[in-house]
Amino acid sequence: MRIVVDDRLARPRDGSGARTDLYEPVRAFVRETIGEASAAVLDDDLVERTLSAWITVFGAVSFDRFGHLVGVTADTDRYFDRVVEDLANRLELSGTEVSASSATR
Repeated sequence: MRIVVDDRLARPRDGSGARTDLYEPVRAFVRETIGEASAAVLDDDLVERTLSAWITVFGAVSFDRFGHLVGVTADTDRYFDRVVEDLANRLELSGTEVSASSATR
């Protein structure tokens, strides 16, 4: 969460994203560990995309660890790079837009 929160604080949005009580536990954790201003940038969409990114990374590592990528990719390092680049783009982290040349490596 800290990477996403720090990025949002550095590049403020209009703050109009929906905030329901569904993700209040996440906001409470951020308020306690990072600070009140940090929790304010966490609209529901950003929380959902961040959780989805974490689940994707965890799943990719688990697939590799337990042999489920055997025969799927010839280069797991490159595969992980592409997964993380895609997630950073989805989270709109600053400086992460993948160029056409790196996307075809």
